[in-house]
Amino acid sequence: MSDDEKVPEEWRATVDRPPVSNWLADVRCPMGDDHSKEDVLQFLKQKKDPELQHFVVETDDELPQSFAHWWLYMRDAWRTALAADEGTDDIYPNYPTLEKWLSVVEDWKTPDEVTHADIFGTFKAWLDILFLDMAVYANEEQRDGVPRRFGDVVVWEAREGVGTRKETMDFVIREGLNIMQERGWTDGYEYWKNECKKYLVFS
Repeated sequence: MSDDEKVPEEWRATVDRPPVSNWLADVRCPMGDDHSKEDVLQFLKQKKDPELQHFVVETDDELPQSFAHWWLYMRDAWRTALAADEGTDDIYPNYPTLEKWLSVVEDWKTPDEVTHADIFGTFKAWLDILFLDMAVYANEEQRDGVPRRFGDVVVWEAREGVGTRKETMDFVIREGLNIMQERGWTDGYEYWKNECKKYLVFS
């Protein structure tokens, strides 16, 4: 199946046909309210469900996601909207790591023009800066223009409590992997791992 296949127009309509109807008909599938989407994904991985390798996109400028991930994240979004007494016409799956960094990149660029690929372009720029700084300087002095991890974000200005350059590099690499993992895009996960191999010289 093609990576640019579009998601179904109506999430609710997918419940009554395969593959979702097959999941719901399987008494072993942990779909109950006392289980999380992670539980369902683990079950599907154990049974090697093909929908984990069936990739779909919402728009052409978004990263692919497995149909299984899309469906389960959409179910969460649907339930959240209903619980808040909101409409379900314009809901989208919420991938937390991607949304966090999308908002960061939007501060740097025109928000309406930012794509998912821009996140990884920004990550690569940060990693290249860190790579060069570590190749040139042996100390951990905070230099202008060199990103540092601070808690769960990246900062540029000098401040107390920032991570080392290596910790920052590891954090950025890991966040990229988390984005791919949340969406179940295995090709993207392997791509990012390979892209980051050169930085491991400092591991």
